[in-house]
Amino acid sequence: MRLIPVLVDIWLCLLVFKAPLTAEARYTIKPRQDAAAPSSLSISKPQDAAPTAAPSFKPVAKSAEDAASSNGLVPGEPASTTSDVDLGAVTNTPTGSDLGLASDPNKPKAENLPIEPRITPALSIAGAILMLTGLFYTLIGLKTKWLHIFLSTAYLTSLAVTVLIVYVMHSPVSNAIQGAYFVAAFVTGVLFGGGSVLFADVTEGLGCLLGGYSLAMWFLVLKPDGLIKSKAGKAIFIACFTLGAFGFYVSHWTRAYGLIGATSFAGATVIVLGIDCFSRAGLKEFWLYIWGKF
Repeated sequence: MRLIPVLVDIWLCLLVFKAPLTAEARYTIKPRQDAAAPSSLSISKPQDAAPTAAPSFKPVAKSAEDAASSNGLVPGEPASTTSDVDLGAVTNTPTGSDLGLASDPNKPKAENLPIEPRITPALSIAGAILMLTGLFYTLIGLKTKWLHIFLSTAYLTSLAVTVLIVYVMHSPVSNAIQGAYFVAAFVTGVLFGGGSVLFADVTEGLGCLLGGYSLAMWFLVLKPDGLIKSKAGKAIFIACFTLGAFGFYVSHWTRAYGLIGATSFAGATVIVLGIDCFSRAGLKEFWLYIWGKF
């Protein structure tokens, strides 16, 4: 039983860093095929023409000497008044539509991550805390009842505050404001976690809720664009897993097994999210996309 959390951690780490979270946009450059390329022209500028006279266009000379003599130049000197324009090269240059960059209404929306993953001071501190507490929660959470209850409640309340902040904030967010958001989520988690220890008999089952939610989120990221498209379907999917995992806590026959499995998935998810704060893998950003914020 003690090896289950470790094996779950290893499997989830391999899953998030090996499988791509989004579909990559691959553009194929196709050369433009024209029936016939226009011939090259030479634009010559008359030297002694009147200011109002229009420049004359002459075909390209057959040889360099003929071109020099027709423009009044001495052979061997650089031609400073004649510019040859290769219109065929300009015509065959690929345009935006040839590169596949034109807007296509039928193109999938989730080609990239919703926001670019960045490493900020607030995310660095949050990542370190998540990895440290997630390690304790996964390995020794069930052995120490008060620690398991404290961290389960702290994670759930911090997650609730984070979701609320995500839906009311306006991006881009500066580093100072991001730090304030982190302090709000962290302090709320610590306060509610400390208070939950006083009501251990009631709050012990919150670990199963957290484990079911974590398992549902892992299933949602298994497919580019998300496993379920509609918002109502996502909410029902997450609710079914969360309440289903909590159902294991109701019966004393399955309570211990439910807490073991839920703690394993929840702790592994916390550790992987902490690593993602430093790796730029984009797991947390993809979660934002799944929630429908971006």
